[in-house]
Amino acid sequence: MASLQNTASVAPIGESLHVDTLLDTPPLKPVQYLVFVACGLVALLDGMDSQSIGVAGPMMAGDLHMKMAQFTPALSSGLLGAAIGAMFFGGIADRFGRRPVLIFATTLFGIFTLATALPTSFAGLVALRFIAGLGLGGVTPCFITLSAEFAPTRYRTAMAAFLWAAYPLGNAVGGFTSAFVITHSTWHMVFLVAGLPTMVLSLLMLLFLPESLRYLVARQHDRPSAADEKVIQRLARRFDPALGAEPVSIVGPILAEARKRGFIESLSVLFVEKRALGTIMLWTVLYMGFATTTVMVLMSPTIFRADGLSLGVAGRLVGIFSICAMLGMAVAGRLVQKFGPRLALVPTFWIGAAFLALLGHFQDPIMLGGIMAIIGLSAPLAVAGGIGLAAIFYPTEIRSSGVGWGMGLGRSGQVCSPLLIGLMLSLSWTPDHILMVMAGAPFIGGLAILLLAGSLRHGAEQAR
Repeated sequence: MASLQNTASVAPIGESLHVDTLLDTPPLKPVQYLVFVACGLVALLDGMDSQSIGVAGPMMAGDLHMKMAQFTPALSSGLLGAAIGAMFFGGIADRFGRRPVLIFATTLFGIFTLATALPTSFAGLVALRFIAGLGLGGVTPCFITLSAEFAPTRYRTAMAAFLWAAYPLGNAVGGFTSAFVITHSTWHMVFLVAGLPTMVLSLLMLLFLPESLRYLVARQHDRPSAADEKVIQRLARRFDPALGAEPVSIVGPILAEARKRGFIESLSVLFVEKRALGTIMLWTVLYMGFATTTVMVLMSPTIFRADGLSLGVAGRLVGIFSICAMLGMAVAGRLVQKFGPRLALVPTFWIGAAFLALLGHFQDPIMLGGIMAIIGLSAPLAVAGGIGLAAIFYPTEIRSSGVGWGMGLGRSGQVCSPLLIGLMLSLSWTPDHILMVMAGAPFIGGLAILLLAGSLRHGAEQAR
């Protein structure tokens, strides 16, 4: 879509003002910064919680008198919940709004993260992690969609990818924090440290976070509401105080059918209007990318411990990976916009594959730290680029569903990789063999990007 930054901000009397005019006219407004910060904090806390059981897991397994190969269902249950939550809550957010679903899902994973500190049995732990995972996955399509719909059109891909960089930042903060807590206290404190800030953020979002203006305008075509219209008018003036006191007609995309769709219908629409190949390739990119990052964040402490490293060292290595992943993800959207997905993402996936295969051949912590840094700068960058592409591939009417199903299928890679690694550990595979097998995931992700580029051009045209 052509930039609208030179469009007049005030609609003449009797004329309509397009929502993209408000969103695209520079500079960025305080309400946009508010949304971006809130969404970034949700992603950060999502990352903190996701890695917490990876570091605490070996001690939890010891308390339960279990081997780590037996304990892996506790890791995968949260990831399975996250996959289901992303798919389920994405469609709900298209029907009822991004803001209420985001707040509910954040509260859900905050409560059950706190509850993880007090499991009564292994079965109870698995159930708690599954329910927490529903919230962890559910926030993803909401904050990605909300931030993309508050971003100017020209920055939508970059903003979605940039905010996802807060997820590995959460992994890093959680990795270093968990390493400190696990050294000086019990594993129970790991979940209290992750859960309490989440509940505070949920309350603050309830008080201050606005709904997507683009979504509200679109929803008016389906179910006109005086309450929605008041919110639209207030939000429009937060974007442009010069609009004056008189109501202004704000127009935008149409959301005529989204509220009538069920769970399965929210999936079927992703395959019509020449979106089928692009949807399948996006799912492949995200599946392989999430499988890779899960190996590094959730399973590497277990793999490193099998290779003789302490949990403290493993936690710091996860922190190094996560910091570098954050840096790579932060620039992913800009690289895609400048060079295109093939040049920006294929080499980064394949570099990650090569160094992941090398990782198991070293035991020196300094060398491992360097390799973890390179992997962090490569494969997660490609994942963030894929997330940014998903945010522009689908139109407003199905954007949250598209992002949600993509993230849900991607997070299913998180479910499968711990189970596969647990199987290989139970068969006494060595860390070098395990990591060489897992290096196939980013390699396949690069192949999927090669097939994706053509479909993305068509999808972006439809989404305008």
